[in-house]
Amino acid sequence: MKNKLVLLSVILLIIGCKNNTDKSDDNKEFYGVWQRDFDPMPNATHHVEYEIDKDSVAYSLHGAAVNLDYKIAIDTIIDNKIISHSKNQYFVMFVEPHKDSIEIFKESKETFDDAMNFPMPPKDYKANHNQGWNMYYKK
Repeated sequence: MKNKLVLLSVILLIIGCKNNTDKSDDNKEFYGVWQRDFDPMPNATHHVEYEIDKDSVAYSLHGAAVNLDYKIAIDTIIDNKIISHSKNQYFVMFVEPHKDSIEIFKESKETFDDAMNFPMPPKDYKANHNQGWNMYYKK
């Protein structure tokens, strides 16, 4: 009987650790719809929205120069780091929640491992045409 309990405990532990990310947590403070407006050029306001949930990140950008909508599947969430993908491209996102706003940093990477190993950048980081950290507000 004792051996069966030990075996059952080991099996439950293995099953519980198989997919051990925060992805299934429905109460992440950064889940929701976040938006901001910006002017990449004079008189050309653009509106950006991120909708983040446990399974995907939807991105919408609309304005005078660009109109773009896409949804990317989330692979894993570790603390405030989101790894997602669309076809053969991976994305690493860092989110820093505040009371009524969120700062988001997003960069594309070639592989899942590149995205996983990318460290949280400083607030003044800009590279590869990356716009760096931006503040978004709850919709």
